[in-house]
Amino acid sequence: MSQRLRKEAAFGLLLTFITLYIAIFSFMSIRRHETLYSNAFDLGNMDQALWNTLQGRILRFTNWSGGTTRLAAHVEPILVPLSLLYILRSDPRTLLVFQTVVMALGALPAYFLARLKLKSDWAALLFPLAYLLSPALEAANLSDFHAVALTPPLLLSALYFLERGNCRLLPLFCLLAMACKEEISLLVAMMGLYLLARHRKWRLGLALIAVGSLWFLLSLAVIIPHFSLAGRYPYLSRYAHLGTSPKAIIDNLLTNPASLFSLLLAPQKVAYIKGLLLSIGLAPLLAPEVALLSLPSLAINLLSTSPWMFSGGAHYSASILPFFLTAGIYGLTRLGEWLRPRLGHKGSLGVPLLVALVIIVLYHRQEGFSPLAEGIEIPSLTPHHRLLPVFTRLIPPEASLSAQTALNPHASEREDLYLFPEGQEADYIFLDVTTSTYPLTIPEYREEVQELLDSGRYRLLGAQDGYLLLQKGKGSPIQLPEGFYSFVKAQEIDHPLSIKFGEELKLLGYEAKRVDCLVGKKGSYEFTLYWRALEPLEEDYQIALLFAQEDGALVYSVVHHPATAWYPTHLWKDDEVIVLRTPDIWLGEREFVHLNVAVVKPGGSEWEISDRLGITSVREIELYDEGTLLYLTTLYP
Repeated sequence: MSQRLRKEAAFGLLLTFITLYIAIFSFMSIRRHETLYSNAFDLGNMDQALWNTLQGRILRFTNWSGGTTRLAAHVEPILVPLSLLYILRSDPRTLLVFQTVVMALGALPAYFLARLKLKSDWAALLFPLAYLLSPALEAANLSDFHAVALTPPLLLSALYFLERGNCRLLPLFCLLAMACKEEISLLVAMMGLYLLARHRKWRLGLALIAVGSLWFLLSLAVIIPHFSLAGRYPYLSRYAHLGTSPKAIIDNLLTNPASLFSLLLAPQKVAYIKGLLLSIGLAPLLAPEVALLSLPSLAINLLSTSPWMFSGGAHYSASILPFFLTAGIYGLTRLGEWLRPRLGHKGSLGVPLLVALVIIVLYHRQEGFSPLAEGIEIPSLTPHHRLLPVFTRLIPPEASLSAQTALNPHASEREDLYLFPEGQEADYIFLDVTTSTYPLTIPEYREEVQELLDSGRYRLLGAQDGYLLLQKGKGSPIQLPEGFYSFVKAQEIDHPLSIKFGEELKLLGYEAKRVDCLVGKKGSYEFTLYWRALEPLEEDYQIALLFAQEDGALVYSVVHHPATAWYPTHLWKDDEVIVLRTPDIWLGEREFVHLNVAVVKPGGSEWEISDRLGITSVREIELYDEGTLLYLTTLYP
């Protein structure tokens, strides 16, 4: 095969990788949205902000208590031109597909940079493949829409033009990346330092350092405080353990380095760094100085108290990935230069490339989010999901709306939108009791909604399968119709069982389903239990899911469910099969956990053996705690 044909074949394969990624992750992102796993934060307020921008209300959003513009949370000027996408189609799915396409195109600069350094079209394919298989990239892609998720191709392009010495296109891509989020300006400043240290380009290097540093300070000290209702940067609480102000945080880190190291060496944070390295086949270890250009974003994640930021999930690692990928390219180039005079042939990188590829693929199998990864199943649309548009069509676009977090993105293109329980004077209130009740617990949410139904301030427009749509206006207390409770009535039973708890209840089946690609975090599950009352029950029993660690000790419990909150056991009829479905639960901190179930007597505690019903009529199943705790299965997050 001629050199030209080899180049065309390699590039054709690269375009195939990109096309497959776009097709798969566009579908998965949209399906995640359609199955009610997108959220008010941030698809709901991003969609509202872009829609409002096109109406002349620049970056206005109203579903967050911290401000009425995106500038109160982050400085993302790139959102203003992105609002023009809504001329083509005004829909949050437009953002999801656009985000996927832009992220996928990052494989192009990854390929060009690798080809430039490795001098091989085929060897260069390793790095766009590592990029597209990176759990950090895929998690960001499956976590609603965020402007910072657009930075990987922009930063990779900047790093490519930095290596090429292109002093015109490098600043352009740096500016585009900075427009995606305020912290990216610090990464641009780091690239300026790199230009000074490695390439001795003083003018451009100093310019990037100055522009990056000044933009970061302007964003945190002026722009965000100006638009924030609290008058300060809203995320400092994540670093309160280090100090109450940016100056106090810096002073603490400089004067107490021991506390810094103890924070950074926590097992979860070491695992986070290890994951970033494994996703690039450990090659960044051969050029650590390049990976450390991401230090500002790494520090922001690692020093935070928010587990999301160092879990590898969500969008928080998107801006770090380009630097680890580039470090991998430089590292293998460095290894090749060391091996070549010793081995004396051009194929000296063959074995290291193969080892890196194996590590990348195996790590993706374990931690990735594509259909190639373990435990990833693309969810199906259920009748409940298909019922959603029936309700959203009843809400006029000019009306103000308060809606639950999962419903926010489905009705966010309006001037005034609120996250329930805020906005209880809105024209309409739209709820789905089967989905996440954030920011309330299930009992708090149940009480809040019941007070609303009893208030007489709203009329019932519709209630079906857990959905509630209320319109403002004088009315009488609302009695929910029978159709509202259909979400607790089962049609089919998975993993059939027949296990009696006392003389009161029978467990008929269960299901444990991974929802990693819906949540954007490995080790996430939904649990479904099927029950029947054996006799009329006068009081309310609790159904407890109890999770045990490796040594059998109980460490976590779930006792509140949408079904029992709205249809407690004293209402159960003996001819009904009741389905209890939990919201998603993250179990990823442990290697494996044991799932157990117990029934708790009225007013009792799930932790007290004497407060649970005894289990009878069972064969060949495992019971614990004096026959009150039933082992169901072991989960491997």
